[in-house]
Amino acid sequence: ELAPGDTMECTFTNVEDETITVEKVTVPAGDTTTAFAFTGSGSIGQFALLDGKKQSFSVDAEAGPYILTEDDPSGSGYEVTEIRCVNSQTGEITLGDVGTRTVALDTLPGESQHCTFTNELHGQVVIRKATAPSGGSGFGFYGTLGSFTLDDGQDKTIIDVRPGTYSVSEVDPTSLGYGLSGISCTDSDPNGTPSTSDLPTHTATLNVDAGETVECTFTNSEFDTVSVRKTTFPADGTGFGFDGSFGQFTLDDGDLKSFEVSSDSYTITEDPAPGYDLILAFCYDALTGQFYEGDLEERQVDILNPESGHQILCEFVNVQR
Repeated sequence: ELAPGDTMECTFTNVEDETITVEKVTVPAGDTTTAFAFTGSGSIGQFALLDGKKQSFSVDAEAGPYILTEDDPSGSGYEVTEIRCVNSQTGEITLGDVGTRTVALDTLPGESQHCTFTNELHGQVVIRKATAPSGGSGFGFYGTLGSFTLDDGQDKTIIDVRPGTYSVSEVDPTSLGYGLSGISCTDSDPNGTPSTSDLPTHTATLNVDAGETVECTFTNSEFDTVSVRKTTFPADGTGFGFDGSFGQFTLDDGDLKSFEVSSDSYTITEDPAPGYDLILAFCYDALTGQFYEGDLEERQVDILNPESGHQILCEFVNVQR
């Protein structure tokens, strides 16, 4: 109550609402179908986000701290790999616990927090077995992805593989009457780290990037064989004719044809293929490591007196003009 002649001054102080923004990022980017569910404490509640989307919430700092938790995304093949929150006023960074997929935020009046939850998509690995001639069985494998056995034409698919480096090795197949004549790996991510192979150690090193599939084929040739494989770029070339010591035959891209041999000399010649250039021709002795380099002008490879019990893989590579 004011007396005559008194003056009263009133000040109204407003504090900006505090804001918490949650953003979802996936690796690789571009998942437009998987909705990642979240639960926030207090007024935040439950919500869901797609890759690249975000949602903001006005909160009362005095009611904090605020807890944000992402539901377990492993059912969709994902794993939370980073939770990073940045205070827009101070620049302070708060890192969440990826094990529990949770972050706790203390905010002061007028501050805002921007939290990014990053998920990586798991990959998968496919190991295939091929034998020349067909029908081989009982080939054992071991490595960081476990142990298993494959027959010719079978494959082993390992799903939900975390991004990283793994090894798969084939047990020495000598007791089965076979030698390992080739390991070929392909990675579905052209921008990722390529997988590699080492024939002498019977091992493939698999570099699995986020969301990709790595496929490796282990090819075994029966002892005392010469196998001819055709490869074209781009893939799926057809009708490549061959002649020489093994007579006439035709191969398509990816085909493998085997011949039983004894200690002698052999010649393999590829016929000219319209629209294609022969860029590589060679044979490889899997036991000795010896290479037989081909003559590209003559379009042939000469195999000189292979020793008994050896398996030789020959490859002719063509590129389309």
